Amino acid sequence: MHTHTQDPTLCQVPGGRCLETGLRYRSGRIVERVRAVRRSLTSSAPPKVVRDLDERLHGVYL
Repeated sequence: MHTHTQDPTLCQVPGGRCLETGLRYRSGRIVERVRAVRRSLTSSAPPKVVRDLDERLHGVYL
């Protein structure tokens, strides 16, 4: 399991708060939904909060 701390900047991007909830409840279903939302965000240069979400998702295994 990935340990985490709540990052208030993640709440600025769709899925950030959901990721925190999924991790808190150890819900693979919620985390997979966050991954799906992230895949829907397309940009050649994503904002920092989206890159931060990518980094957080990269280390999550439930």
